[in-house]
Amino acid sequence: MKRLFKQTANLEVALGLIEEELEAHIRYEERILFVEIQKIAKQEQLSKIKEIHLEKSFVEKNDDPFWI
Repeated sequence: MKRLFKQTANLEVALGLIEEELEAHIRYEERILFVEIQKIAKQEQLSKIKEIHLEKSFVEKNDDPFWI
């Protein structure tokens, strides 16, 4: 991913590859990683994960240096 983000030539190709890599990673988490966590984690651990990852409203950070 780092290599793809640093690429300056063929930006459309790089963006397409970034999209594919992100999609593959998300599917891995959904189909494999999260399933395995649910199999081995104790209820207390799952509750802590849920507590930490409560859904929050998205706040746009227009002042982030990335966007400047």
